[in-house]
Amino acid sequence: MNVRDQLHLLIEDLLGDDARRALIAYHRLVGDELPWIEQRVVGLARRNGWPWARIGRLLGRSRQAVQQRFVGMAPIRRVDPREEVRRREAEFARLLRGVMSEPDPVAW
Repeated sequence: MNVRDQLHLLIEDLLGDDARRALIAYHRLVGDELPWIEQRVVGLARRNGWPWARIGRLLGRSRQAVQQRFVGMAPIRRVDPREEVRRREAEFARLLRGVMSEPDPVAW
């Protein structure tokens, strides 16, 4: 599932009638997604040559506050929990292919 679909599901839970799901979605959105989204949009603006003052104005903050918060900050990499599993499975398959292609030492 891509980022867009995950965010859509969070918004649906936030606006739904199930209070438990809404609170969980809010917690996840504020804790995990919004910091990543904020860094993404600020990084996008900076890559497009936008000055700190313009970014701050659009975020409702001062130029200094935005610059201090984001200058030199490494971008947050969105981590897919399944990514590590896929990486390990690929590594295991690679090692298994290597073992299977080696000649049988007993046949020597």
